[in-house]
Amino acid sequence: MPTTSPLPPLKPRGFHLMLSGKGGVGKSVVSRLLAEFLADEGDPPLAFDADPINASFAAVPAFKANPVDLLDEDQKVDASQFDAMIDEVLQAERSVVIDSGASSYLPLLNYIEESDLIPELKAEGFEVYFHSVITGGAAVDFTTQNFDTVANAFGDEASIVVWLNHFWEKVSRDGKPFTEWRTYRNNRERVHTVLEIPKMTSDTSAADFAQMLK
Repeated sequence: MPTTSPLPPLKPRGFHLMLSGKGGVGKSVVSRLLAEFLADEGDPPLAFDADPINASFAAVPAFKANPVDLLDEDQKVDASQFDAMIDEVLQAERSVVIDSGASSYLPLLNYIEESDLIPELKAEGFEVYFHSVITGGAAVDFTTQNFDTVANAFGDEASIVVWLNHFWEKVSRDGKPFTEWRTYRNNRERVHTVLEIPKMTSDTSAADFAQMLK
């Protein structure tokens, strides 16, 4: 996993939640990379796939990701489903990786804040990480705003991990890298690390990567 700086260690028994209001930015790819990384580090995570539209995290049998639909028919967080998932999380003596769908982004933000989830997890010995994916091209402003919202809402309680997804188009603004943007400078103390998914060097490499993910 290339980084813009040496990767600070991820603490054992981490609670890792993907948060983005934009579909197709690579949340499931990040979930899969993270789950594999943790497993290689000797901490195979308890995994949940909370993206009912794609469920591509759960599509990989090796991760044993439990499908869970966190939203009710009114597109609000289903408290019983969410609490059941958290009960399972609290019983886990290992890290947790949760891939969430774009449709659950705002409901989850509100529910996490209202339910005091982060203090509860920390009291049980979890280190909390929220993962935010930023892409280049047309979605750069929207995904950057998602990061800013997550960092401002939870960055003083949780660690924010930023993933720059260059796969389709380089993440830059006015020729400047993310670490020179005002948004990053304003949230620098809240960011645990910045990781990068590089742009493939050839169409063949991109096709191979896409095939691997399938």
